[in-house]
Amino acid sequence: MRSPLRSELALEGDVRRLPPETELGPYRIAQEAIVNVERHAMAKSMTVSLRFQPDRVELAIRDDGIGFDRDQVRARRLVGRNLGMVGMEERGALLGGTFQIASTPNHGTTVSVSVAAPGPPSR
Repeated sequence: MRSPLRSELALEGDVRRLPPETELGPYRIAQEAIVNVERHAMAKSMTVSLRFQPDRVELAIRDDGIGFDRDQVRARRLVGRNLGMVGMEERGALLGGTFQIASTPNHGTTVSVSVAAPGPPSR
């Protein structure tokens, strides 16, 4: 039986729609990261943060789960496993953004991406 996962959404800044070519990338990264939390992290809670700045949008998914050893994950990627992480990194790169995963065993994981997202034109 699955334990309940408390989740929180935190929005900062002037929330706005992003250009279509920009909007899908962070959405898919969040989707993959959330599925990973549900499947692997054994977390009790998770926070999804979306911060809108005038020229960027920053997304972070944080959990309080079991974390992982990044070197072990990198080694599994070399043999074609952990394609979800590869996909998240590629999506961030295709948008010209930065992508990071910070994880420590027994201390949770944070997946973050920052991409250029110009605001609406001034009137």
